[in-house]
Amino acid sequence: MTIKDIAKHFNISPSMVSRALSGSGYVKADKRQAIIAYAREHHFQISSTASALKKGSKDIVGILTPWTTFNQIDFLSQLMNMLFRNGKTYRVEFGCGAENVERLIAAPVEQILAVNIHQNQYQAVLQAQKNGIKVLNIMGYCENVPAIRPFHGRAFLKCFEMLYNAGHRHIGYAGIDFNWQSDEIQFDYQRQVKKIVDEIAGKYNIYFAPEDQFFFQQDGYKCDEEKLIEFLKKRRHTAMIVWTEQMQTAVYAACRKIGLKIPHELSLAGIGGHFMLNGFDPPLTHYRFDYNELLKRTEFFVNNPEEIPFYQEVDFKYYPGESIEQLK
Repeated sequence: MTIKDIAKHFNISPSMVSRALSGSGYVKADKRQAIIAYAREHHFQISSTASALKKGSKDIVGILTPWTTFNQIDFLSQLMNMLFRNGKTYRVEFGCGAENVERLIAAPVEQILAVNIHQNQYQAVLQAQKNGIKVLNIMGYCENVPAIRPFHGRAFLKCFEMLYNAGHRHIGYAGIDFNWQSDEIQFDYQRQVKKIVDEIAGKYNIYFAPEDQFFFQQDGYKCDEEKLIEFLKKRRHTAMIVWTEQMQTAVYAACRKIGLKIPHELSLAGIGGHFMLNGFDPPLTHYRFDYNELLKRTEFFVNNPEEIPFYQEVDFKYYPGESIEQLK
């Protein structure tokens, strides 16, 4: 009897049979038990050669990236280059579904580098860990999964203090709605920022009033340009914190369209962003992901998966620009 014979009996693929018998990939528990029982009944044994080949195929690092097309496309290329330098083979899964994780489990992979796990993938990630796969969540946080977490709240506070120390007392905000109630794990950073906003109100007696806030549409990183222009024309604030590069780009474009001068008429401090922001005129004063530090810690995990701390925080990196004017 061969693996193909067992697969034909259950009307499944030979690879699923192999995963069930070797215990190295994801198969539903009842299906796995049935396959093992059938193989034992027919005195089937996996050959030592096949086992060796199976073990060798596991020297793969999986990259799980739900959000790369939005924010981290430049980080993904650096992540791949790092793995290449370390002699690692990798497989990339784009998407926000559990099936993306299951395909990595079935590959099989030894490690999964998740560029911010999506809520829909959480249970599949936990299953990967049960299967002995080492998982690292990069740029995000969820319970029971080791993480390297950039702290958005601290960056928001630093942006506020830059504007406050420059003399601004009426400060607006544009970006992700930090009051949006969501249980999805990728919005952990949202809760961080909401906490900081409340602390600012208590310490500095400065509140982000509804009329001083402009949010993305809730179906993604989409910005209504006409409403943004209307918001900027009616503004009462002299400065604004802008969160994510999508909103930063939209604000710069809207200001240019209506002739609003940065920083003389509106000072800006930004959070997030990648290297395309180097082309802004005037250069944006902002904090963005410290990719060098993230890569350094990820590289340590890849080579020492048993030694990495369960939870790490990484500060955003400061990029001085010319988008904040000192008020007298």
